Amino acid sequence: MADKPSFYLHKEIRVNLEPVTSTTTVTVQLPALGPAKHHVRNVLGRLRGNGKSNVEDEAAFAKSHLASSASIYFRKSKRYPRSFLWRILGESKILSIQSVDLSRTSEKAHEASLTLNLLFPTAIRPSGVVLSDYHGRHHLTVCVLTVSSELYTLTLRPEFFRQPAATRDNVDSWCKIQVPASFSFRYPHRVVAKSPQELLVSLHDGGLLRLTRNDGEAESTWTETSFNEGGWGSSLRGLIPWQGNNTVRYDGLNLEYSTATSIAFSPPDADDVSEHVFLVCLDHTLKAWNLRTGKVGCTRDLLGHPRTPHDLPKYLIDPSHSSLVTVTEQLSRRDGDQYYIVTFSPVAAGQLKFWAVVDPDHPDGIRDLFPDVAFEPPSPSLEIWTVAHFRVASVKDTGLTTLWVLWKNNTNYRVQSLTFDLLRLPEEWKKTWCSTATESLREVALPTASALDSFDATNKWLDYLFYPGRFTDATLLTALSIYNQDIHLPKDALAKQDRGVKERVCTSVGSSVTLSRDAGGDMDYQRFRHDTDFQWRRYYRLVAELDKRRGEALSLVYDGHADMPWVVSTDCVTAIRECNETERLWHNRGAPQHFNDTMASHQFNLALVADPVLDLVRMAGLIKAASAFRRSSSGVLQRGCLNFLNTEMFREASHSVNDRVRAFYEQCGFADQIGDEEFGQLANALAEIGGFETVDTILFQEIIDTIAHKLHTSKPDTFLTLFGETALIRGAQEMINLNYTVLLDLMLLFVFLVVDDAFEDEPTGTIDVPIIYTNLLALLKEYSVVDWLARTSREEAPRRKKGASTPDAQQTDDPDVESQSVGRSTILQYPFTRIWEPLWNRPHKTMAKLLTESAKGVLTDIGLSDPDIFNHRVLWLQRHLLAWGNLDLAQDFMRFQPNTAWSQYGKARYHLATQDHTMAALHFRKAAFKLSSKEGSSVQPTPDVDDLLSEDEVVEFFNAGLPKYYEHVISLFQREKAYSVAADFAETCLQFVHVSKSHPHAQDQRMKVLRCLFRCTIEITDYDRAYGALVRYTEKSHQSTDLHAFLKALCAHPSATTYLTSLPFLGLHAAVDAILLSFCQETPTTLTPSTPPYHKILYAWRIKRGDYRGAAVVLYDRLQRLEGSGPSGESEDEREAISRAYLGLINTLSVVGESGAWILTHDKEKAAADGAKRKVLTLTDIRKAYQGELDRTALIDNEQFAFEGGDDMDIG
Repeated sequence: MADKPSFYLHKEIRVNLEPVTSTTTVTVQLPALGPAKHHVRNVLGRLRGNGKSNVEDEAAFAKSHLASSASIYFRKSKRYPRSFLWRILGESKILSIQSVDLSRTSEKAHEASLTLNLLFPTAIRPSGVVLSDYHGRHHLTVCVLTVSSELYTLTLRPEFFRQPAATRDNVDSWCKIQVPASFSFRYPHRVVAKSPQELLVSLHDGGLLRLTRNDGEAESTWTETSFNEGGWGSSLRGLIPWQGNNTVRYDGLNLEYSTATSIAFSPPDADDVSEHVFLVCLDHTLKAWNLRTGKVGCTRDLLGHPRTPHDLPKYLIDPSHSSLVTVTEQLSRRDGDQYYIVTFSPVAAGQLKFWAVVDPDHPDGIRDLFPDVAFEPPSPSLEIWTVAHFRVASVKDTGLTTLWVLWKNNTNYRVQSLTFDLLRLPEEWKKTWCSTATESLREVALPTASALDSFDATNKWLDYLFYPGRFTDATLLTALSIYNQDIHLPKDALAKQDRGVKERVCTSVGSSVTLSRDAGGDMDYQRFRHDTDFQWRRYYRLVAELDKRRGEALSLVYDGHADMPWVVSTDCVTAIRECNETERLWHNRGAPQHFNDTMASHQFNLALVADPVLDLVRMAGLIKAASAFRRSSSGVLQRGCLNFLNTEMFREASHSVNDRVRAFYEQCGFADQIGDEEFGQLANALAEIGGFETVDTILFQEIIDTIAHKLHTSKPDTFLTLFGETALIRGAQEMINLNYTVLLDLMLLFVFLVVDDAFEDEPTGTIDVPIIYTNLLALLKEYSVVDWLARTSREEAPRRKKGASTPDAQQTDDPDVESQSVGRSTILQYPFTRIWEPLWNRPHKTMAKLLTESAKGVLTDIGLSDPDIFNHRVLWLQRHLLAWGNLDLAQDFMRFQPNTAWSQYGKARYHLATQDHTMAALHFRKAAFKLSSKEGSSVQPTPDVDDLLSEDEVVEFFNAGLPKYYEHVISLFQREKAYSVAADFAETCLQFVHVSKSHPHAQDQRMKVLRCLFRCTIEITDYDRAYGALVRYTEKSHQSTDLHAFLKALCAHPSATTYLTSLPFLGLHAAVDAILLSFCQETPTTLTPSTPPYHKILYAWRIKRGDYRGAAVVLYDRLQRLEGSGPSGESEDEREAISRAYLGLINTLSVVGESGAWILTHDKEKAAADGAKRKVLTLTDIRKAYQGELDRTALIDNEQFAFEGGDDMDIG
């Protein structure tokens, strides 16, 4: 029973096993042994993995997601992957194995991100899964015992966890099945692996079965050796089924009292051979069994008590216990001691015993180190707790030992530890035990509905339920299915799989509430708000109950290489890391006066600065007082403070700090909301550390310094895995939540202490208001931003390649593999864990400490230690969100932008992406001066490829003068086809090009902008500005090209003739005439109504220039094309057009003198022939031809037609 508060030295990081980003799940149907073997393998074959949550009820949820047994195996080899989580699912027929390594070496080509689901034909026996491996070899050996006594030996190669196709064929090559002969009449209870070549099985009759096979021969079968206490195979009882009265019924078997339920091997000798095995049997005895002779050397009661046969029932051990004995080696040993054993007796309150092994073959060869001391671990609280597992680990290079204890109370669990010198254990057992703090994220207060809210509590509940990493989709959907049944919602409410989980939850809960009218006939919004909150709480209770089942602990494991414990639960794993400074103060704030004793007893394990203990006591006491003060205040005051801070943090200061603090106090109503009761509670809390007068600037600043972060400059030699990223972000989320809470508590207490009139008569310490307020406000601002990053998630495509270790290398078209190419991750997870890769393999530091430092490193990389870096990260992240197309998130994140030129640029890019070109242009202009000036805002190299700007763009267009900046803006608007705005910026840009005339490339730059202006104005048919740009060209080649484009676009305009002839085209007359003539020549021989009137335009152009004969040539060419458009007489409009063409041609030549009334043209019949000669056509010839046309028209009007093939005079 706990008699004093625990000291929290460690903290949990709970990681869900639900895929967060791209992953694949491969399900393999294993064959059966016997006649059904081929049928099962050929019919079922290799089943499709199911990586999506699609459960309908609680039973299906438990079957699919809640493991009945689970643990983590750490390979002897230190090569990646080395940490494997195995779980038994699906009514004990599925063995799921996946890598849970936090990091990988940079040399590895592919990440082991696959989960193998091995489907067995029959159920797996409890405690029937063991994993083992060799030193220096890559494959993993998995041995599985089924209820049908089949022993499966699986040889899993690393590529099985990297390449989905690796398990496709040849299952027989890596899956071997054997039924040991002994299992035909003796039944296994517990199995352990000494190595891939040796297994030890405890049998129901108290005997042992040793299974061995040849080293290095995976194809070899297991050789059986049965023995019991009488020696190898010497007892008839070991050969014949035997059942006496002294048995315990468990899992369908009658277990003898002598059955071993927990097994541990002795340390290997010089030949790497363990000679002895230590057994804890159901009859509460510890036995040492020699594996060479097969004989029991020593037997002891677990508590060292003499017992009579009548006492035996009181000491029987439940057969479900499997963690009751462990072997440990110590650097410092007593003379004659070979090694030590730690056992646990679950009888009564439970006791640990520490034994020295002198000679395990001698009846007295195991000695109780402390026979007169009862080592009962102190329970975490006054509730009923049971020790479920314990682990003993040696602290490297210290000679000390750490005992880890897992306590359980229904589905709840706690982890405690004690570090001690084994030879001084009785004294050190009395020290304060270290506890592991649960995540503060799991203790966040539930949302509440308030009459002051403008909306109902739906958004609050959605933010809470869908906080990244809090609940899995499967949990939310299962709870939703149960909820829909409770409210009798139709089953098809969940059928629409195309909708997201959040939308489906929101729809179901929202449909259960209706807006009604009150007694006065008005809409009862208050009732609606209350009912909505009630339904959300109803749904949450279902989610919470399912989540409790997910968090039930199954095992406690310890990674000896990384020096970090893990708790494996039914549907999650929990890494146990060290608390950082702030967390240590926060979790131990309940009894700050215990810091003296605790610090003295655990100083070797604390990484605190060398401050006096008194300062730590005062720091914890102030944190406690500030926390209690805020929680005792009203909800009105807390909401008012949050609203004020949200405004204060992101606006420019226009008053002194003292005035701003007083405004904070007055606007939030401290004087009205803090009464005598709250003041008295605060006074009592501060009295524990010396009263109000002890609260000064130094005390506040010491706490602030624990929250601030220093820059990390080390280079990584290992990299995060996908699982490691998830764990790291979960740790960062926890730190963000707790640090923000501490800062908010301190801010409210600070404002009250320095402003409230009650302290005029109270002696208070000296507090530097400007320094403390500025520091607190700056950190609150930064943590508000990172809190948004940690709680906001989005869909994420597969990671870009970094080396070769990416999901890109694992994409597959295999229909038997379910692949999620798009997952969800927090904004904090991508990109910051890819920018900053933690350095895991630092010497002399445990993984428990490195994991804490790595989580802090994520926050460090964001720039919490440097305002300039932080502002740069915020600005870069805004561009990053836009580059990924997350416009809704970019809009929400915009409120965090600092008031800089780069923030204006980010806003401009956002408005550009949302097609708000007016606002985009406004912000581009606001940012222009500083982003173009060489003394303006500079930009650091972009840390990731997923940015709006490439490094080349930054170098070319920014801080290089206004023309270059405007070039960049013009290109952006052109890309969005906002040609009008682009043209405006082009004209603005031209105003500044002359400033750089001395620059050797000024002329080229001017031409580039002019061409941009020309193209944009052509797109919007602004021909005046296009012409103005064109005539300013200095490059003749560009001018000729764009003049062609200008005339082409203009000729398609209805008013082209009038507008074209009004333009002067100084120095370009000949070019214009030539281009228009080429248009006429390119016109199809047969004119159609859709053909642009190039001939008319050229005719008008030449008439305007006085070139009548040239105009006549154009008209004659058009006349020929009209006559060739079709058989004459088919259309009255065609005859009219031809007549008008003749009249225009005659009139044009009539203006010229009689001597000049002629044109040169080709013969109509020979015009198509190469080298056809031209002929002179006079005005008289044209009039004659016109008269002939009139005659033909008259005949047609009189319906007189020439017969086909006859003479012109053959009239019908």
